[in-house]
Amino acid sequence: LVSFEEQLLETYLQQENADMINFVIDNHYQNLPAASQNEELLKKVTATLKTAIGVTAPDFSWKENGEDHTLHSLTGTDYYIVLFFSSNCPHCQMEVPDFYEFISGIENMKVVAVGLEDEKESWEAMTDQYAEFINILDLDKWSSQKVKDYGITAIPTYLVLDVDKKILAKPEDFDELKSMFETK
Repeated sequence: LVSFEEQLLETYLQQENADMINFVIDNHYQNLPAASQNEELLKKVTATLKTAIGVTAPDFSWKENGEDHTLHSLTGTDYYIVLFFSSNCPHCQMEVPDFYEFISGIENMKVVAVGLEDEKESWEAMTDQYAEFINILDLDKWSSQKVKDYGITAIPTYLVLDVDKKILAKPEDFDELKSMFETK
């Protein structure tokens, strides 16, 4: 039996309405007896809220040329696209070149491309073509902390961030991403 509060949470979760989710949890759901609370639903809600539209994207770090960098410390542009992909993914192999060609004509945009990889060589071969991207190798692939923090379940995945690293959009696919930037 699903409680009224759980129905509300599911509805607000689909809408990614962080304010209402927090209101329901703080003012109602947490007041239910522990046996009436759905731990899996709370985990799902927490994971979704990390990457809801309007929230600051989870930060992550990487090393480049021996220096430490973080997503949140990036500057110099108005928008960022975080791309999760793999050089061994056939869909990524077809889509990333088209994405690169499309995005190269857009000013004030920087791409942070996270390669979820098993090995370094194929990632290097693919990313050599995309020197303008910030290319990050993640050999932990699906068990990566980045994957967990962003709730990545499929690749390629795109997130559009503003200058403050707030999530503006999570396009379903490349076509939806393109439609966001194409002039009318």
